Amino acid sequence: MNELDNEHEAALDEALTNLPHLLTKRLKLLEQREEELKKSFERLEKEKESLGCGKDGDVIHLNVGGTRIATLRSTLTFVENSMLAARFSGRWDESIANDKDGNFFIDQPVDLFLPMIDYIRGKQNQTPLTDAPEPPSLSDFDDNAKKFGDFKRMIEYFGMTPGIFPVTLVDYTKEEQ
Repeated sequence: MNELDNEHEAALDEALTNLPHLLTKRLKLLEQREEELKKSFERLEKEKESLGCGKDGDVIHLNVGGTRIATLRSTLTFVENSMLAARFSGRWDESIANDKDGNFFIDQPVDLFLPMIDYIRGKQNQTPLTDAPEPPSLSDFDDNAKKFGDFKRMIEYFGMTPGIFPVTLVDYTKEEQ
């Protein structure tokens, strides 16, 4: 072996000797960071609880235009960033109008509100083996264009349009195969 090979071998031996120490040091650093992350997560959860945020599995009792219904909080918050999701996140439960029995009151006709809830329930139950549910259409309102227009207006009011009628982009520049 020449002198260069001896230097490389000595450097390799030194690196292998130092490796367990280096790995132990890195492991301790990772464990410290993991503990810090865990504490941060616990603080976040406590803050969420203090804000009154609800759980997805909470059963929410509603009075929709005089008809009482129950649904999961996860159904009402299904479309992220919607007004309905914000309203029923749990953060604002104390400020939502209630009826005399303590049910959250929604001033909408139940025959417009329920198709939205039923559609979301279908989306939540969707599996890879089932087709996606079809959003409510004119035929679901007995071909009553006014009612369907009112439904779409309500969807827009609650900020649910992206979740009920998502925009899909079609690339017409590609040739069909």
